[in-house]
Amino acid sequence: MAEAFFEFLGIGLAEIEFYILLILLFSIVASALLFFAFKARSGPAVRNRVELSDEFSRLGADKARLKASMTALEETKNTGKISEQEYKDQLLRAEKKIAKINADMDKILGVLALPHYDTKLQQERGLEVEKMNLLVKLQEEANDYKRKAEGLEAAVQDFTKRNQILESENEGLKQRLENIESSYKERLISLEEELDAARKSAKKSNPGNPGNPGNEEERKYKDKMEEYYHKILLYQLLVSRYNEHIESSETKTVPDLKSLVQPTNSNITPIIQNIKSESKDPMRQYQSAYEAIGDIHSVPRIETTFWLTIKEMLDNKVADYDDKAILLCSILRGLGANSKVVVALMSDGSNRPLVMITLKEKSILLDPNRKHEFLRYVGKREAILKQFSVNGQTVKRILYEFNDKDYIPYEA
Repeated sequence: MAEAFFEFLGIGLAEIEFYILLILLFSIVASALLFFAFKARSGPAVRNRVELSDEFSRLGADKARLKASMTALEETKNTGKISEQEYKDQLLRAEKKIAKINADMDKILGVLALPHYDTKLQQERGLEVEKMNLLVKLQEEANDYKRKAEGLEAAVQDFTKRNQILESENEGLKQRLENIESSYKERLISLEEELDAARKSAKKSNPGNPGNPGNEEERKYKDKMEEYYHKILLYQLLVSRYNEHIESSETKTVPDLKSLVQPTNSNITPIIQNIKSESKDPMRQYQSAYEAIGDIHSVPRIETTFWLTIKEMLDNKVADYDDKAILLCSILRGLGANSKVVVALMSDGSNRPLVMITLKEKSILLDPNRKHEFLRYVGKREAILKQFSVNGQTVKRILYEFNDKDYIPYEA
């Protein structure tokens, strides 16, 4: 039937075979073209060097972000924010994406025809890998520093808590010592008054021997005063036992030391106002400030470091050498003076706290713990420091000086 149809068209058998072969050849060529077109579409859509470079950079950046996210993912797992299974699932997905990016980057390199351009892209890929590794390393270092910072923060919090406990215990101990000191001071004063009254009474009853009453009442008071004296010795032993504990909380840093000078302290405000009301002359005001602390009894520094507040000094009329110098400096600063506490090393090896008032062309040196004329030491700074002496001891050098604004140390 087919042969009759072809004969009707005037086509022979040989021509039919030729056309069949031609159709088969055309089909093969068309199939090959379709195959290569499909294969080309499956790779990255990069057609020129600019597009190729942009695509390669984008893939490198994506890969670096995935690597960084894997590091962050591990940190998240370590903190317990995600489960082990969820971590593995997310890690597997990230690894698959990185594998796909590596394949695409390899295809980009394979598409390049020019050897020198291929070499260039290989170098760029190496740089991208190096950047990625650096980013991962920086992320790891950041995580390490974060962990160290958290450890330090925990240590600081623990130290702060322990310091608060020590401060609380120290405040209790301070209060007990103050109560003891106040109670026995009042009792000793009372005993002295009673003893004085007993002596006067004995003089009246025994005028022939007024210097030696020798009665039973006086012996009783002497025994009582001796009892209190030995009790004070026991309290001194108590302070000595807790000396390390007290000093651990009383030790001052530079900012702490500066904060002890308090020109605006409410307890010295009435003193400053009274001085200003009496005279407008600054020099007269400074002299009044020096005289105002005259009723504060100076005691040498005890073996335990113990800083008094301004209120404690004014209320109890007692201060050690350092505290009294700080009190004078605070009043002078409240009056507007350029004054500092100057701690001098004396020739006998002891420290002597002084107060220096610096004026435009001269300075005034004051010893708060030894009464002298206000202008006893006035002139150039170095000259009056050489001139100053106490009990035959001279100034060897200045260790440091400070007020509420400045702290100046001096090298040996």
